[in-house]
Amino acid sequence: MAAFDISREMVALCRNGVIEDINSAGVRLLGSAKSELLGKNLSDYLAADYSDVGKQLLQLQAIEIAPFPVELKNKAEQKHQVELLVHPAREIGEGCTLVTAKDVSKQAKLARSAKRREDRFRILVERSMHLICQCRGEQIEYINPAGVEMLKADSNCSPVGWPVWELFAGDYRDIAKVGLKDILAEKSYLPMRMMRCDGSAIDTQVMFTKIPSGSGELEYMIEARDISGHNRAVASLRALNESLERHVQERTLELANANSFLETLLEAIPTPVWWKDVKDCFLGYNRAFQKFFGVDMGSWIGLRMDKVLPANAFSEPSQNFVPFEQSQPEGEYETALEIDQELRNVIVNEKGWTGHGNQFSGTIGVLLDITQRKKMEEEFRRM
Repeated sequence: MAAFDISREMVALCRNGVIEDINSAGVRLLGSAKSELLGKNLSDYLAADYSDVGKQLLQLQAIEIAPFPVELKNKAEQKHQVELLVHPAREIGEGCTLVTAKDVSKQAKLARSAKRREDRFRILVERSMHLICQCRGEQIEYINPAGVEMLKADSNCSPVGWPVWELFAGDYRDIAKVGLKDILAEKSYLPMRMMRCDGSAIDTQVMFTKIPSGSGELEYMIEARDISGHNRAVASLRALNESLERHVQERTLELANANSFLETLLEAIPTPVWWKDVKDCFLGYNRAFQKFFGVDMGSWIGLRMDKVLPANAFSEPSQNFVPFEQSQPEGEYETALEIDQELRNVIVNEKGWTGHGNQFSGTIGVLLDITQRKKMEEEFRRM
């Protein structure tokens, strides 16, 4: 047994299952002093689930030529996953066995962890809302339920076993067939059309991702998201925007025509017309207004009447184009003013106008020259 002390695995010499000798690795594994282990039945250190089969192997009632996975428990009730191998040693004595145990607890823990990760990954793939295919070489080996539903597959039409390019429609099929390596080199989603089992095509975003392979064979995953509804919504929105733009253009043209008509109408009216803002400053006036007052188109814009005509131009200074009262819907008064050294009798009529939000925005005024009428009235009185 001294020769086995250099081994990292437990080696024990047993007779009818009772430990007669054990190496240092076995002492460490079972967590007791060697003196305490000698004379003990090795099956006592087996977990309950493995006790019966362990007794059969140790007492040579059953022979197993391959390592047998069991669970050993030490004095502190700590459990170890081991691979147990029982060698018959009848040359040493009747009922003798040489027992080796390799501690694989770490490997078992790693395997369980890998199994959990694999289970989680499987659940994620199975529950995914998007198509996921696992491929090897140029062939599809697996497709998840969402992919089956997306492609409208069934028992009569299953993508498993298809060449990868059979997933795609039209020119995209040739691209996948000829340029598979180039597609695998892409790191982002690609817009591609996929073919369903019923022959219809859908718009998708597709990503190809390589999977590490121990065999050296090309393995990869295909993830695809159906964006047909999104594209239809975008197309509808684009059509709506184009329709709105047409309506805006048509409305703009209508407003431009209306403005042109109003401008033409104002210019054609032989009576002076003007419009002012809330501060009683001119915003504009027509050609008859320019002719009456002898001003240019932009001369009085932004100015008040009392700033452009002297006070003595009016026969009564108090009637210097009286500022419009916002509380009154309209106002009318008669006055006389001197234009180019000629006295003119006029009637002024102003009315308020409202803009955005029905707010008072200024006034619109009309001037009626009654000079000739006044002269006729005086002549009638004289006569």
